[in-house]
Amino acid sequence: MINNEKYIEKIETVREVIVDFPKQYKLAKDELSKVEQERQDLLHILEFARLDAVKTSMISRELKDVQRRRRDLKNELEYLNEIVESLKSFGKLKVIENTLNRSIGRLRKISRSQSNRTYNIRIRKDLQELLANERS
Repeated sequence: MINNEKYIEKIETVREVIVDFPKQYKLAKDELSKVEQERQDLLHILEFARLDAVKTSMISRELKDVQRRRRDLKNELEYLNEIVESLKSFGKLKVIENTLNRSIGRLRKISRSQSNRTYNIRIRKDLQELLANERS
């Protein structure tokens, strides 16, 4: 028997791209904003605070870590921005999401229907029990 679940899985993957990537983009932008504010805090500490060598080194290491996180987020956002902009060309994403959800529901219904199919013998009633044994 053919595994038709692969069709459902592929449509679910498309739905995930349409739904999750814009959410992921927003979360990454929000995180970038926080990281940039943290970066500003650290830069201002280095500029205005009177720090000994140990504290200066500690703040500098923290700044380096923040800079790395910031770069990682900017790199991720560069990819996500391209994806989100491409998705916008399809129109209203909520409409597409709803359409895919309905399609997934119908495909699941088809899958259940196909897995429970039976045939009732019309003429050769003596063979019906062979089909009954096949389902067991």
